[in-house]
Amino acid sequence: MSSPAARVASLTRRLEREKAARKQAETLLTEKSRALYDALTTSRSDQEKLELALWASQESYFEWHAEEDVFIIRSFGLRQKQLREVKQNAIALMRRVHTDDLPQVQLGWSMAVNGESDDIELICRIRGVGGFQWTRARGKVLERDRTGTATYIVGMAKDKTREHQAEQSFQLMASAFSSSREPMLVLSTSLQITESNEAFRRLARLGDTETAEKLRLDCFLRDAREPLERITQTRQERFETELTTCDGEAIAVDVSLAVFEARHQSSSYLIATLRDISERKKNEQQLRVLANHDDLTGLKNRLGLRSALEELVDEQQHFVLSFIDLDGFKQINDIAGHELGDECLQIVARLLSSAFPASAIVTRWGGDEFIIVSPGIFIPLAEQHGLDMDIGLVALESACEYISMLETERISLPLSVNISANQLLSESFAEDAAAICAEHFVSPELVEIEITESIFIQDEAAAIRGLAALKSHGFILALDDFGSGFSSLSYLRKFDFDVIKLDRSLVKGIDGSERARALLNGIYKMLDSLRLEVIIEGVDNSAYLPLLENIGINVYQGFLFEKPLPYDQFILKHTQGWRMVK
Repeated sequence: MSSPAARVASLTRRLEREKAARKQAETLLTEKSRALYDALTTSRSDQEKLELALWASQESYFEWHAEEDVFIIRSFGLRQKQLREVKQNAIALMRRVHTDDLPQVQLGWSMAVNGESDDIELICRIRGVGGFQWTRARGKVLERDRTGTATYIVGMAKDKTREHQAEQSFQLMASAFSSSREPMLVLSTSLQITESNEAFRRLARLGDTETAEKLRLDCFLRDAREPLERITQTRQERFETELTTCDGEAIAVDVSLAVFEARHQSSSYLIATLRDISERKKNEQQLRVLANHDDLTGLKNRLGLRSALEELVDEQQHFVLSFIDLDGFKQINDIAGHELGDECLQIVARLLSSAFPASAIVTRWGGDEFIIVSPGIFIPLAEQHGLDMDIGLVALESACEYISMLETERISLPLSVNISANQLLSESFAEDAAAICAEHFVSPELVEIEITESIFIQDEAAAIRGLAALKSHGFILALDDFGSGFSSLSYLRKFDFDVIKLDRSLVKGIDGSERARALLNGIYKMLDSLRLEVIIEGVDNSAYLPLLENIGINVYQGFLFEKPLPYDQFILKHTQGWRMVK
């Protein structure tokens, strides 16, 4: 038995050892806690930095764990401020991949998992809430097991839908530019040619080794300095000039020039579209010759004489004017016939031309009588001989030119164009019409296409397709002469017209016939209930106006308001105070 003193000493030593051990444990625990706290603080700091990066870049961070075969995806929504975490089974995620992209996604993923690659880079479509979205995913294998199979993969993913759509739009525009039948150029603001399509190369006759790039547009164009200098202020120019080809030939061209500002870029470009109008200029010259010269004798006619006299007066030159009458010429025509009369005129013309110096102007004043041919006569003839389609395109192009001219006066005014049945039934008409509008920078919404009911008798199915094609481009569709002859109400149900133009026969005599007023009122109420715009034609009597207003019709057409006018007179008379009226 040990003494009490020995036991106390033993307990004291044991207590001291326990105190020392406890203190050592507390010190170790404090050190571990501090290290753990520091690690946690660092982890939180890194996490905050990661979250900030995800929020700023709108990318998603993903992890894949092999043992669970699950993806953990962390991301911010477009308008969210809190990190969102989603777990998704790998099979379920693969089911959201577009079937066309699935093979290359599976191949890229399996190569990374099986050790053939440590990096993953995929671009594919993944189904989301609003449909498929183009997604770019980049990842890296961080851990593998003993067999080399990946067990832990991390990476980033980003929605690339907008970029992909922009790229597709760019490729589409580039394809349209290069394959366009119209010669086109892309220019810098200093008129340096940066891009040219094949049609321009053909027009300018550039050889296989020659290039238009690095040349200025004014190297090709003559007398175009003023519109080229104005373009930066006006933003849009159209003018006619001559293009000098590489072999020195001058070709008459119509040039449309517009400023184009690329999105997300500070620089501006110019888009130039050229159209070869040499054939048109040649025809115009021939028409001028025909208009100013007598076809029989080759001498100037009275219009040519008038132009020559005006030029002499403008230049303040002295001249002598003589008028020679051929006495008895009528008897030659009446007795010997017109053939001999024509031969007589040709002989006299040659004699007079040889009797005067070359500077003299010999003119046949003529006694021909002229008439105006009604459209009711020449349009059926044009349709019979296949000329109506060309006439329709010329009319549409003229309308677009007038609309463009009005817009330069800051007036936005729709114009109507009548087209024939053959034109509407043509499969290419809608595209041709849209191309003409685009060429003149005119919105189809400012062009009203008028047709008559006769078209539906020829080919109703083709008419439906033609109207639908025009409607898809944005043209206004009007049914003309409704109520003349046989009008079928089924057309109003089958076809999506915007405007109905009531024939003049419906308004004629309404000031003296209750029956006529009742008929017009009934037709208008029916059309108004269908929410169609109604125009009444043939309003040439002021007595009609109160009667039409009482019915509810407030859009009229007729000589009461104005007869057809040349463009310049129309502008002076009717557009004072108009500005961008629609």
